Amino acid sequence: MASNRVLIALVAIATPLIAVICGSRSVLGQASAPAPPRNVRVVTDATFNANDWTQFRRDAQRTAATKQELRGPLTLRWQKGFSEWPHVFAEPAIVQGRVYLANMDGVLTCLDAASGATLWTFATGAAITTTTAVVDGRVHVVNLKGRLVTLSTSGTPLWEYTVAGAVYASPAVQDGLVLFGTVSGLFYAFDAAAGGAGPRWVYDAGATIDVAPVVVGNSVIFAAENMKAVALRLSDGALLWSSSLPGARTWNGHPVASLATNKVYFSTVTEFVEQGSSHREVVEMYDFMNRTGPLSSLAAYVDQFIGQNRTHLQPAVVLDAATGQTVTRYTVAPDDTVINGLPFNSWYWGSIRPALWQGSKLLLQSMWRNIIVDLTTNRIYQPNASQTQTKHFVRGDEQVPLTIGGNRAYGGIGRNVAFLNLADGSRGNLLGVFGSEAEDSTPLNPPLASDHYLTFPGTGYVDRNGVFIVANGRGYFVQYGWIYCFDGTVVTVP
Repeated sequence: MASNRVLIALVAIATPLIAVICGSRSVLGQASAPAPPRNVRVVTDATFNANDWTQFRRDAQRTAATKQELRGPLTLRWQKGFSEWPHVFAEPAIVQGRVYLANMDGVLTCLDAASGATLWTFATGAAITTTTAVVDGRVHVVNLKGRLVTLSTSGTPLWEYTVAGAVYASPAVQDGLVLFGTVSGLFYAFDAAAGGAGPRWVYDAGATIDVAPVVVGNSVIFAAENMKAVALRLSDGALLWSSSLPGARTWNGHPVASLATNKVYFSTVTEFVEQGSSHREVVEMYDFMNRTGPLSSLAAYVDQFIGQNRTHLQPAVVLDAATGQTVTRYTVAPDDTVINGLPFNSWYWGSIRPALWQGSKLLLQSMWRNIIVDLTTNRIYQPNASQTQTKHFVRGDEQVPLTIGGNRAYGGIGRNVAFLNLADGSRGNLLGVFGSEAEDSTPLNPPLASDHYLTFPGTGYVDRNGVFIVANGRGYFVQYGWIYCFDGTVVTVP
């Protein structure tokens, strides 16, 4: 691929530069329609397994968690490389024996989960920075130019529509609706079964939307770059509430919703920049990270700093999903210290890191610690008994996407795939050797093409990061334009 095709579609600040295209209704069967899919196998899938990975971060609440825990030793079942890479937000959807992976060349590929064989492909015509959603027997994919296409699981186009604006963040699909926002600030709701005639409703958020929405009850919740979180009624798009978020940018800070507690977590980027930093973290970040005492003392110190100006310095908040009110009181282990906000540093790429354990416990990594926020009690603690610094359980980089299977959190970088036991704080490796620089810097396979669309920000070893997902009894690792499928011992955790 020639270098002039490199697409820098990395962070929210770049997305407003993307040309906004006019909305139009597309008719299937015209000359511009993709070629019919090949090697099609019919699948009947009216009901989805609880351990499917149906969309971005697994579900419309972005929990990034299944109940299946994968234990080693791992055996490579199959691997498949692509000449193009997936965007970091284009996770595979893994549903009923099939794997759906979208790449930055605009091609959606459907693979057989047992063998890795290609069942069909579909070219959307533009780069895809979003995760395909596979729900109720329909496959929904939207590309960067706003072309939304719905196919059957056999790859047959069912309907499509092109919206007015570039689409950067993944859709949520639930309750018969496809929901997503655009760079132009419009938020769309389509009928999942028959949306070709146009959206059911459209809401103008007034600013770029670069975060994936969540669905909670009868509402869809998201944020825009005017630093407003909003909840809209699913049935008609009516505004239920609007709440101001702290910080300077939403910066792809996809929310996470807990249905059990009716709360939603948002992360933002503060407007203060550490001098000399290229990662836009909050001032004093390294001071926070170098403090090795118990979590409660660190949290009190950070909370005091953030308390100087929470509007600008607070980088993460939890909102009541029914009212939009901010939770402002937490207790921190081990000393039950009371603080007035979440004690985290601001993240440049933190939106791929949160996950939800057991439906109510938010897992995050911040300040070289693995931290859990119990959204039922508003108590903050570390899974290790000492409540002291643990550093990241995946060595090398805080930008590793987190997922959860059972009681284990997973992450991968280079040849290293590690897990953290959330019940007792112990960690181990499924692949590689923790602590080895070579394990971090060397991929399992080199990329098939050296010239590719950029998928992570910055330079260096961040491209070695990959998402590791446990779904339908297997582990899937996506990295460097390759997808790997592993077998291991599967334990289902209630």
